[in-house]
Amino acid sequence: MAALSKIPFAVYFVFIWGVSILLVNPLGEFPLNDDWAFAKSVWVLCETGKMTINDWPAMTLVGQVAWGALFAKIFGLSHVVLRVSTLIASLIGASTFYKLALYFSINRKIAAFASLLLFFNPLYFSLSFTFMTDVHFMAGMLLSIYFFLLYHKDARFKYLLLGALFSVFTTMIRQPGILVPLAFALTAYAKRQTSAAKILHFIPLLVTGLALVLHSFWLKSMAGDTASVGQIADLWTFIEKQNLWHWKTRISQSLFYAGLFLLPLSLLLWSEIREMMKKKSSWIIIAACVAVVGFALVKSSYPHGNILYNLGLGPKVLKDTYGFNNLRPHFEGEIWPILLRILSATGLLFLLIHLCWRAVVMKFSMLAPPGYTRVAKINLLIFTLLYLLFLVIVAGYFDRYTIPLVVSIGLVVIPSKVKISVPAFRIACLCLALVAFFSIRFTHDYLSWNRARWNALNDLMTNHGVSALDIDGGFEFNSWLKTRKSIYGKPGTSWWFVNNDDYVLAFGNLDGFSKFKGYYYPQLLSFERDSIYVLKKDNID
Repeated sequence: MAALSKIPFAVYFVFIWGVSILLVNPLGEFPLNDDWAFAKSVWVLCETGKMTINDWPAMTLVGQVAWGALFAKIFGLSHVVLRVSTLIASLIGASTFYKLALYFSINRKIAAFASLLLFFNPLYFSLSFTFMTDVHFMAGMLLSIYFFLLYHKDARFKYLLLGALFSVFTTMIRQPGILVPLAFALTAYAKRQTSAAKILHFIPLLVTGLALVLHSFWLKSMAGDTASVGQIADLWTFIEKQNLWHWKTRISQSLFYAGLFLLPLSLLLWSEIREMMKKKSSWIIIAACVAVVGFALVKSSYPHGNILYNLGLGPKVLKDTYGFNNLRPHFEGEIWPILLRILSATGLLFLLIHLCWRAVVMKFSMLAPPGYTRVAKINLLIFTLLYLLFLVIVAGYFDRYTIPLVVSIGLVVIPSKVKISVPAFRIACLCLALVAFFSIRFTHDYLSWNRARWNALNDLMTNHGVSALDIDGGFEFNSWLKTRKSIYGKPGTSWWFVNNDDYVLAFGNLDGFSKFKGYYYPQLLSFERDSIYVLKKDNID
């Protein structure tokens, strides 16, 4: 046992990472979610040497495409290789988070627990098996934050330079990456230093901003098909249409996700809440936190969806499931949203109490002599507020957008010293195990039914001679093959590039269609047998 305790956590983590990949099985030559659009850019870059962004993505993307192309050039051009590139980014991101947790805490158990909680976060874990931008963005963001925090501790120019480089890389994946150097620049005013030293804090922001400007000019120089890429003017147009209720809804949704996914960490740090409850004056703060959570619960549209849907992970965008028909597995009625609201509200309450306690103990005061950990916490708090503001004002909102918020709040909550009780540790580990089980099981099933789907579609086209133009195979199939030039088709067809829907992929029955053939797909640790079906329109001979 003594020998095992000397093994670095990195070894255990790589082992857990590898076992998780084997359990899920990332194999399958098909796109997932929106990553068909990102993969197309990688395909073009590898085959023609030209960096392009097609008409679907709304982000900068070039960093992601370059990362994917690097792997494709070495290992070959395929969706599996691009998925592997994301898994590597996922490992880098979670490992960097471990380093960041150690930056604040001398307790390696807390750092290890927090990094595993990020890795098995259902959104982060599921997206790790795609070529979506979220995980690559997180890896770059965490590396950038890590070097900026090292600069707070030891003001070496190399840390400033590395932080700036990763800020540029992150912003060239998704535009909100610029919030990292912006938060770092604003933190300069929390430090007692010379004006020249404060100016240095703005160098990464200027470099990253220049990269965004050059990216915008590059887009304009391309031929015509990049109107969907988000611009400042589009953001401002959306902001002008907002009202206070919109702000309340977005903030509530975002904080509920943070409360839900950080609940195991809050339980691990239960001793802080217990200490706070012993102080009579603290009950005023606790009452205020309860009131905030109660206000957030009122008429909040939650969960919002995209990755986490009912009892499952990964979007099922088929003709039937898009209309919430044949969607399984799932809880009936309002059980699922009510359960999530209870867990999320509890987690949010604990988080607010932790943050209030941390404000008292750490004294986040701009007037107090700031040590480097306090300045680092202020840096993270500024980023948290900036990113929460982004979630409020951005036009499109998905649950996966909340991952950076969850991570930044988690780092703020992590204490430098804390006494972890044995019961709290056991309960927290049990919660972590349940989260890991949920993520592994339903990510496996997401990949499994997609393999069955594409086997069915390939069989339909190859062995039955059906043209892709006559198939509604779901969002990813029709988008990847672009079976129709314009996205919207004839009335009655699905909204995604469907030319004709003589044949439809579905999980069950649809009016006007009959089952043509079924394809079984296995589910992890389940005794259920489920299938996906090719349906044929009734009036087709």
